[in-house]
Amino acid sequence: MATPLELTQRWPIVVACHFGIATGVTGLPFYTLGLFVGPLEAERGWSRGETQVMFTLFTFVGLACVPLVGTLVDRYGVRPVALTSMLGASIGFALLGYGSDSLSGYYLCGALLAVLAAGTSPISWTRAIGGWFDRQRGLALGLALAGTGLSAFLAPAYVAWLTAQFSWQTAYLGLATLPLLAWPVVYALLREPPPVSAIRTGAQSSASETDPDLPTAMRSYRFWVIALGFFAVSMGIGGSIPNLVPLMTDAGIARADAAALVGGLGLSVIGGRLLAGWLIDRLWAPGVAAVMLAVPAVSALLLAQETLAPATLPLAVALIGLAAGAEFDLIAYLVSRYFGMTHYAKIYALLYMVFMFGAGIAPPLFGYWYDAAGSYRDILYAAAGAFVLGASALLTLGRYPDPRSAQAQASM
Repeated sequence: MATPLELTQRWPIVVACHFGIATGVTGLPFYTLGLFVGPLEAERGWSRGETQVMFTLFTFVGLACVPLVGTLVDRYGVRPVALTSMLGASIGFALLGYGSDSLSGYYLCGALLAVLAAGTSPISWTRAIGGWFDRQRGLALGLALAGTGLSAFLAPAYVAWLTAQFSWQTAYLGLATLPLLAWPVVYALLREPPPVSAIRTGAQSSASETDPDLPTAMRSYRFWVIALGFFAVSMGIGGSIPNLVPLMTDAGIARADAAALVGGLGLSVIGGRLLAGWLIDRLWAPGVAAVMLAVPAVSALLLAQETLAPATLPLAVALIGLAAGAEFDLIAYLVSRYFGMTHYAKIYALLYMVFMFGAGIAPPLFGYWYDAAGSYRDILYAAAGAFVLGASALLTLGRYPDPRSAQAQASM
């Protein structure tokens, strides 16, 4: 049964998930993609749109693997899926650097990375957190998912340094070493969560018996509000972040300075994770989401100006990072509270697919928009609207189902 001392007792689970997320496919490819655009454009002659198609293909292949990952996690557990996929991530990053000299080969290597590392997505790690934590679930999710903030803070500078000192191929090899370094930590600290029925008693136990399965959840309006709301937000986040470095260098900002600013994104991602986690344990999560996911509209408007004001860039980056830091915490928490933990992995996996679909199509959409228009202005205005509309939609979710009612979940 959950106690107020969950974090004190179960901190190794949070540490394991933190480092697993930090070195997995959620953070590293996304926060470093913009650092490879310039070198590939200069050496290979690939346009920004062409280069960022790799991330879209990587995302779509990863999405195709999501239902399988959810099924494997529910059936065999978190540990075998996550630990195997961490080794696969290392192989996949190495292939991106040295697997091919052609654009099509680069795309193929991105697809292979998605397959080999599919189990390092939040599906695995949030299932572990949800299985071990109840009263402090929000904060535990925030601390664990802050691993993507660690990636956002350190990886851009790491990649920029490796590229400057050696080559972009070596930078990918450097990324390949990170999952290998984290693997022993995860192996030592991650424990398999107990069955849902083992950590619930009384009314909660009867509620867990009626947690909706995936088809039932998909008939709920709440499922589609979460899906469409976060899809809109993912388009804004997914398009903005990988294009920050090219956007800044176009405005005359030195590449190293732009990389440093994007590295600072990691601090706001971590802050967003922790703030969201702390708040949703105390306040109504959709309300928290509506505020935190709408504020990057200000960033999009600032970045859309013809002349970027250096004084406003840290604010623009910080607000985007705040939302990027909150999104996975909020999706995971909303699924666990509105649909329960019994079929969590499958339900979360499908919503994660929707989110990542938006994040996957957005980078090349922004890139090709720039290739055609010579500016990011109009697409950034569209992103501002997406932030506001997607965040506002979550306010319609209503109160959490009452765990004392055996019919609460089924009646959604």
